[in-house]
Amino acid sequence: MQAATGNTIFAPLYEVLRERGVRFEFFQRVNRLGLEPDSDAIETIHITQQARAKNGGYAPLIDVGGLPSRPAAPRFEELVNGRALKKAKLGFEAGGTEKHRLSARVLQRGEDFDTVVLGIGFGALPAICAELSACSSAWREMFTQVRTTATIGVQLWSRRRRDGATPLMLSAEIGPFSGYAEMSQLICRESWPADSRPQHLLHACHRLEEEEVAAAQSTGRSRFVHQRVRAWLERDRATVVPGIAGPPGYKIDWQILIDPKERSGQRRLDAHYWCINDDPSNRYVLSVPGSTRFRLRADESGFVNLFLAGSWTRNGLDIGAVETAAVSGMQAARAISGHPAYIPGESDFRY
Repeated sequence: MQAATGNTIFAPLYEVLRERGVRFEFFQRVNRLGLEPDSDAIETIHITQQARAKNGGYAPLIDVGGLPSRPAAPRFEELVNGRALKKAKLGFEAGGTEKHRLSARVLQRGEDFDTVVLGIGFGALPAICAELSACSSAWREMFTQVRTTATIGVQLWSRRRRDGATPLMLSAEIGPFSGYAEMSQLICRESWPADSRPQHLLHACHRLEEEEVAAAQSTGRSRFVHQRVRAWLERDRATVVPGIAGPPGYKIDWQILIDPKERSGQRRLDAHYWCINDDPSNRYVLSVPGSTRFRLRADESGFVNLFLAGSWTRNGLDIGAVETAAVSGMQAARAISGHPAYIPGESDFRY
């Protein structure tokens, strides 16, 4: 990965599809897939418009050093009433936008759509597909057996390189962060002032138990992250962040962390990136023992005009990864059109 995932994977996909004439409508929240009595097809799609672009078309990418890039937050400057929307700190992928919504509409089969590809995050599907699960035991079993988890992720930029030529990458079940990797090769893709350019970049993540999500919501997300990162650095600092550790008993040297505002102590963490992914559509789909057989394949929705795509489908890899999402997307395309006939990776495992 010589740039961030949003730049190396999602931005090129968007650009290719746009050039092929695909029409994108951003900030459209899908609330429900509707059926009719005795129907074996999706008849309606209920949508809420959350925001409107100023010039009629929203451009989701920004330029960073000549590379089309997906920003971490919406481009509020392109939205009508964008300043108010930004101040409200809305999470467009989750709830909480009701008072800002513009309009609701219902798409009708035969008028607005013919075929539906459902690629929404699995955690949001029980609500969206309530009518489907009410009349399909396969959907009910999938929602019962396939589980998700909230996750936390952080990125830390620091002043010193780590000795050694081999980048560090570790994965384990022990928290506060069970997986972390050096991603310093991405620094050249970032816009930093010459006098404060980092020498080291670390990505880290971990799953969150439901009680931890509740704690983050009650104590404040920023405070929760600060406490977790501090506990992690106090335990593993000699391994994960070069130069942040001193002799035994020595306090954390927070000055090692980059902060353009040059705050003191733990407050320097405010200059770094973190996220808590607990919104339904952002939750990670687990591969718990015995659950794989309850996943539905791209062509197993049970409805003649509905096809499935996403890492949550039964696709041959059946784990949460961008590779499985890509395989699943190609499987949905094949279910609709017959192509591609061969999909790398889909036969890696057999159940």
